Amino acid sequence: MRNQLLLMAFVMHILLFAKAQQSVDYTWRDPSTVLFPVIEGQAWPTETGNRIERFPYRIKKILKQDAGSFDTGAGGLSISFISNSPEILVRYQLLPENATAHAHMYGVDGVGLFGTSKDGEWFECPGTYSFADSVTYRFNIRDSLKAISLHQKGGVFKLYLPSGCRVQWLEVGSVAGAVFRYYPVRKEKPIVVFRTSLIQPVPPGKNWYTLLERRLDRTVIDLPFPRSTTEKEVVNIMSEPDAAMYVLDCLPGLTGKLRICQAVRSLRKVRSHVPILLIDHAVSGTPGTYPETYKKEIAVDQLPREIISELQKEGVDQLYYLNMDEAEPLPKGIIKAVSATDSAMQFCAMTCEKKIRGILNEPSGQITTTIPCTQYRDANTYDWRDRHREILELQKTAKEPVTIFLGNSITHYWGGSSLQRGKDSWNNDIVLFNPVNAGFGWDRIENVLWRVYHDELDGFEARQIVVLIGTNNLEYNTDKEIIEGLEQLMLAIRVRQSKAALLLCGIIPREGKEHRIQALNKGIAQLAASLRIDYADPGKFLAEEDGKIIEQFFTGDGVHPNEAGYHRVSSELIRHLVR
Repeated sequence: MRNQLLLMAFVMHILLFAKAQQSVDYTWRDPSTVLFPVIEGQAWPTETGNRIERFPYRIKKILKQDAGSFDTGAGGLSISFISNSPEILVRYQLLPENATAHAHMYGVDGVGLFGTSKDGEWFECPGTYSFADSVTYRFNIRDSLKAISLHQKGGVFKLYLPSGCRVQWLEVGSVAGAVFRYYPVRKEKPIVVFRTSLIQPVPPGKNWYTLLERRLDRTVIDLPFPRSTTEKEVVNIMSEPDAAMYVLDCLPGLTGKLRICQAVRSLRKVRSHVPILLIDHAVSGTPGTYPETYKKEIAVDQLPREIISELQKEGVDQLYYLNMDEAEPLPKGIIKAVSATDSAMQFCAMTCEKKIRGILNEPSGQITTTIPCTQYRDANTYDWRDRHREILELQKTAKEPVTIFLGNSITHYWGGSSLQRGKDSWNNDIVLFNPVNAGFGWDRIENVLWRVYHDELDGFEARQIVVLIGTNNLEYNTDKEIIEGLEQLMLAIRVRQSKAALLLCGIIPREGKEHRIQALNKGIAQLAASLRIDYADPGKFLAEEDGKIIEQFFTGDGVHPNEAGYHRVSSELIRHLVR
């Protein structure tokens, strides 16, 4: 019997090994052939197209530099896509002038792949590489620690392209038959970073500005220039992208008080209200080691304070300063702004994130309801990232003044979308208030917070903003955490829409949680009163006096109202809506 079991085990091992050795078919896709821009991190996507280059030909001509004299590589550039392929392959070839020089760096200067779980958590995908005439990277998604939290339709991935070298061609491969789709370049305003072109090579996606990009979940456009480039040439180029913020991490290259002042004045002349952040570099050494170098760096280190003081006297506003030396604790490895260890890169990204969040009014707390993040939980019904993009486009064309409805699936599938469970009440009651349905199925408070931080309320004036969110947090957060998340959300909305009337709604009753929701809604009402905003309980006519839901007003799940239920919701809600 034992021998038979051993024989069966051996046969199974042989069969599994043979199956593993069978060739796997892959579908390869060239991003340069896509009909819309997909290369993120480019400041001029309409000019560069989907060529893997940071600068278009026009910019190179303006700078009067040869193609190889400054950083024209793909560092900081990335491509985002959705896929459920168990493996992602990337193959590419460098231009001949780069192939030999960078052959020994493929392990560092190759590509990096990062993904987000269905709850918006970032994770790094492990990869292996080989090279001959071209370089091939293989990423096993199943080996990623958090891959188990991906949706069955896959996850959203960001592929960072080779830094410090120029790519001749590149293709991304997925297992044949798997879901794969490139995402268009994001619509939110980016952060534009101007820095020296001298920087120590680090793996793609692990430089401080790419780490910052993922921590803020906002595109960072990295513009490295040589020290020989004058501020006039640089600033004329920097001011072209419509940015959320300009970061000047270039003080080693823009030495001289006059030059830095001129650079800031020129930026402010073109972009009058965009924040400008000056970052100085950490001083290397001590007075006893390399005293001349230390003396020069101390002099540069003191410039930003003098510059800001002078410019503020001139009336220049939205000007900020970050001193890396003053941040504690300084991790081992911070030597200079242009040379740092991986730990120092992490430190710089975290320090910059804290400063930038304060400037942009995008605070991130300690509990999940106050940490902004994306999600991909309702992928069977819609694509979360595509819907965010649609909302940004809609806000540009909506006839003002509008009433914005922020929420989850209860709002999303009410009306004005492809799936309409309350179409009649939406069209007969809500449409009269010129609504924009900005509900996203399966959203939690932290997901709406992310959307508010990422421009969904920017660039227009709303008449009123209605917030109905929190039911999807009940399984994961305490009542206190939900209240704290709602408070941060409403404060974020007020900052961006100071003239709009705000309406905070109580949570719709749901089966099995009626009594908890009753108590929680009292807390939400108290929060609204403390913030001096209006409160409504649109679900109060969906429950009996004891709080138990009236099943005839709900779909079979006991969570979402049906057509009759939405009529009751709208009858209460319209009493609080502003015409």
